[in-house]
Amino acid sequence: MHEPYIAGGLNFDSTLTVLQVDDEDLIEKTLRREVYAKNIGMVYQEWEYLTKQKVQLNWQNGPENGFRIRMKAIDWN
Repeated sequence: MHEPYIAGGLNFDSTLTVLQVDDEDLIEKTLRREVYAKNIGMVYQEWEYLTKQKVQLNWQNGPENGFRIRMKAIDWN
């Protein structure tokens, strides 16, 4: 709470990070995180749902199915 944050080249001096889901096992990974800036609203959102069959592979280069979505603020008024 009240942490500085940089998103899309914009600096925010007071933010709150909400971790909706952060769950992982050998074949499935789910992550949902949001960052809210004071008096502005949501400035960043990250959402991942990944699956794999080969448990020896890591999540950065081993997922076989799923998606990664990252959205960040580029401007506000």
